Amino acid sequence: MSWIEAEQPDAAADVRIPLGRKPRIVDVQPSSAPPGGTIVVHFVSEVESREDVFGVVDGVKVTPLDVRGDEVVLRLPDVAHGTADLRISLDGRKSPPRPLPIEAPNYLKTLRNVVGGLALVLLGLLTLTRAFRHRAGATLRRRVGGLTRSIRRSASFGAALGGVTQTSTLAAALALPSAERRLLSFSSAVVLVLAAHVGAVVVGSVLPLAASREAPLVIAVGVILRLTATEQRGRSTAKIVTGVGLLLYGAHMLRSGFAPLAEQPSVLLELRHLDVGSFTGLLLAAAFGAFAAFVTQGPGVVFVLVLSVSQATSFLSIDQALAILVGTSLASALSTTLVSWPLGRTSRQIALAHAILAAVTVVVMWLMLPWLPELVATLLNSNPDKLDRGKKLLHPNVGIHLAVGFIVMQSVATLAVLPVVTRLSRLLRPAYARSATKEIGPSLQPISVVLIEQKRALEQMQAVLGGDPDAPAELERHLERARDLADAHLAKASAGSTDTDTLVSILSVAQSMEQVRYTVERAARRGVRLEGEGGRFIAELYGLLLAGLDDATTLIGGGGGPEIDDLRAREIQINATEAALREYLRAQIEAGDDANSANLLRLAELANGYETVGNQLYRLGLGLVPEDF
Repeated sequence: MSWIEAEQPDAAADVRIPLGRKPRIVDVQPSSAPPGGTIVVHFVSEVESREDVFGVVDGVKVTPLDVRGDEVVLRLPDVAHGTADLRISLDGRKSPPRPLPIEAPNYLKTLRNVVGGLALVLLGLLTLTRAFRHRAGATLRRRVGGLTRSIRRSASFGAALGGVTQTSTLAAALALPSAERRLLSFSSAVVLVLAAHVGAVVVGSVLPLAASREAPLVIAVGVILRLTATEQRGRSTAKIVTGVGLLLYGAHMLRSGFAPLAEQPSVLLELRHLDVGSFTGLLLAAAFGAFAAFVTQGPGVVFVLVLSVSQATSFLSIDQALAILVGTSLASALSTTLVSWPLGRTSRQIALAHAILAAVTVVVMWLMLPWLPELVATLLNSNPDKLDRGKKLLHPNVGIHLAVGFIVMQSVATLAVLPVVTRLSRLLRPAYARSATKEIGPSLQPISVVLIEQKRALEQMQAVLGGDPDAPAELERHLERARDLADAHLAKASAGSTDTDTLVSILSVAQSMEQVRYTVERAARRGVRLEGEGGRFIAELYGLLLAGLDDATTLIGGGGGPEIDDLRAREIQINATEAALREYLRAQIEAGDDANSANLLRLAELANGYETVGNQLYRLGLGLVPEDF
């Protein structure tokens, strides 16, 4: 059976050509082709050597793409439509001419497949992103601080987030506001957005390699899951499956659309001149990749485009395709910059660090380009330039080579810059920390009186519980004065200023203290006693709150306050103390001490109110600590 499994004329087997006679064309598949199209020519000759064989189309020499026995693959030159004379030259002897119809190209079909395939890829990625946001977005926003407490956890979380959302923009949208609120450190935020791009690269490079023939079946499964889903999580899962199916089918249509472009040298011929061996060529390739990735908000679509051209045509080599994909790192940094611009100076500093590191990763990947394709070919033990006309893809091995190369290149470059993140953060943060301290100190100095009044109110709460008859009136007076001062400053503050943010946090503390006030007064009327283990827990919480108010007053006044870790440690201690009181209460109730249980229940209610005040003080402190972490 021949390579293309085409049925040959019976007469071919009976052809007898004496040694030295000219070769003869037996069959051509397909029987007609457009300019630039590929054809498989079957010929017969008694000359055994196949080293000096080429085609001739209307007098134009055509170098074969592949030669296998008596079959040769030729790409037609840009000749006029109509009928051309096709010959085979073997060792200087030319075959008799064979008429070959030259078709006009079907541009409408090409446009339909390319535009439609690109739309399906975008729709698939959009569906995936929205589904993951609905399924896990709120959980991620709530837990972003806990998931990024170290550089390693930030990298893991960022990679997972980028992989499931197929963009680093969402990671930036989560990380930058958290960094502005001091819930996420500068270095962790930078690592998170860097790793998100790597995650998007890994998943975006693997998904398009899946069998596209099953894409309609995957979409059908997604539709069935959507019709049978009865809750939000089920509907989100159905959308994820449907998004994967749309992405696969879009990639299939793109490959089908770019295949005719391989038959039009005038359309993509300029890609052959993309010299990645020169600095100018590298810049042009990276610029194209950056623009495409920024427009599509992720590396996935760019990978599908490059993969489709590389598989269906011979216009992009592996190193050229990788050079284009290098630019996706710059697009990720540009997206982070756009997200950061309206948020604040901390976010813009993080975006600057991301841009610097992205530029470094580009240089690292450029240094890998000369040897990486050969290394990947050796590891995979396959040839990316292999031709197979028995399938729709001209180069069926390109996909796995391109995916492995892109993933390895991006991962190694990102790992290479991770040790620089901490040092770069130290270089970028000090100037910002000093300017921020100057801005916060003088403008917010008068507001410290509000916290002083709140501290006095807290002291009066303990006096109320101790039985002081004058304490309730003093408590009300201090809280009212604190509220009036805060309202007065809030009325003068400009919208979006640092003063406004701080005042809102102080008002949140005041509101939580108002609620505790009613709990304290009710507990006093019912005879709650601050004694025993229960009283010890309340006293410990009271001391922690006093320390929190003192630190907030110092920070507002521009003095040297606590570090971020100190605030977190106090917050953890407050939560642990409240939890310990609840556990002690549960043990006392189970022991059957009914006389003491009522007192402990009211103390537990009071501890819960103190914990709420502590949480608000923690948030206030995070907004006041200078950027020195």
